[in-house]
Parts: sequence; C-alpha cells; structure tokens
Amino acid sequence: MRRAIFTTLCIPLLLASASRAVEPEPEERPAPVAPQELPKISWGEEESFDPPAWRRRQHGHLLLRLAGAAGYARLPAEGQSYVGGSLSVGYEGSFSVSPELNRWFFGNLFGVEARAHVLRSLGAGPDGWLVATGLTIPMSFTAQEWGRFERVRVPSPFGVLVPEAGVAFRHPQPTSFYLRWTVPLAVLVDKEVAVELVPSVLLLYRTPTGAVTPLWLLSLAFSWRDLGRPMMLVRSPAPGSYQ
Repeated sequence: MRRAIFTTLCIPLLLASASRAVEPEPEERPAPVAPQELPKISWGEEESFDPPAWRRRQHGHLLLRLAGAAGYARLPAEGQSYVGGSLSVGYEGSFSVSPELNRWFFGNLFGVEARAHVLRSLGAGPDGWLVATGLTIPMSFTAQEWGRFERVRVPSPFGVLVPEAGVAFRHPQPTSFYLRWTVPLAVLVDKEVAVELVPSVLLLYRTPTGAVTPLWLLSLAFSWRDLGRPMMLVRSPAPGSYQ
C-alpha cells in the first residue's frame, strides 16, 4: 500500500522535471541597432543663426556680397566738403588660415569687390562733384573664441595696408588716379545683414596743384551677404565643421 502511494506521488514529479528538461532555452536576440542618419543633400548650410555670426558659412565657398553707404567727405587742400554715397558688389569667402599668427595678420575672410563712389560738394562755392570707380581685395578677421562678439568683423592688419585702386572723375578738376585705404568695422544685425562704420582716406594723384591730395571720408553702410545657394549640390557639413 505504501509503495503504491509513493509511486502515485513520484510519477507527477518525474514527469514535470522531464518536461522542463526538454523545454528549449530562449534564444538570445541581438540588441536593437539605432538607425543611422543618412547623409543629407541640401542647398547651402543648415546651421542655426541664433545669434548671427560671421563664422556661419562653409569654408572656401564664395558668397555674393552687396553694400550701400552714405557718407561725408572733406578735401582740406581745396577747402571743400562733400556728401554722397557708395555702392559695392563682390564675392567673399571664409578660409582656414594657420598658424594663428597668420590668421591674425592676414585674416580669415577674403574677397574681391568692385566699388563706385559719388560725391557732391557742399557750400556756396562753385558746384563740384566726384565719381570714382575701383577694385579692392577686402581681408577681414573674425574669431570664434570672441563669444558674444563673434558677430563683429574687423579688418586684418594686412587688409588695411592693401588699398582700393581706381579712377576718379572730377568736375571742374581733371580726372585723377586714386588709392583708397579703409578700416571697416562691421556688426551683424541679422544672419545676412550687417551695419558697417567705414572711415577711409582717398589719395588723388592728379590735382590742379600737381600734388597728391587726401580726401577724408566717413561712411555708414549696410551690407547684405547671400548665404544660401551654391551653384552645385553639397553635402551638409557635420557639426563643428564651421570655423
């Protein structure tokens, strides 16, 4: 009797252990792989412009730049004052320059511009005017490490030394060759618009007296730069690829 009871109790236990022994172990599944973002093809750059900064551009990519200015000029040798305006159009680009000393001296924004200036004399004297057209190679410096001042652009020391060269048509004075040196100080007020204060001196090389005559000019300018549409498709830059 006892053996029958013992057998009756043991058989279910043996069957349960056997079923667990033959039950397959769960398969190990690999960890899910995060989807990789595919390279994007877009027109221009997509980096945020808050706040605006001169460094928000692609290295080596030339961008259209337009500027208009109004100013006051003084010609001490002739006792004349002038008012007028200037227009400029050109291309500029940001480039990596090293070592650091070269970047400070030559700058990291380079371009080429065509400029036109129109001035008219003030006062009760004879009516006079000056129309000048020339070319220049602007060289400027910006620094990412300036923090909140990275929207400021100043001319590089070498850029101050390189003059604008052209021809000045004058009335009633004769036409003159000229050289003009500028020290433009620019601040971005928007991602594409900047306000510039431009003190300059223009040397007239043919005057009624035969001497070189300086024309001092102070201008307030507004400039616009096209940030967006290169002539070819480009790969979107990786974060941190801007200067």
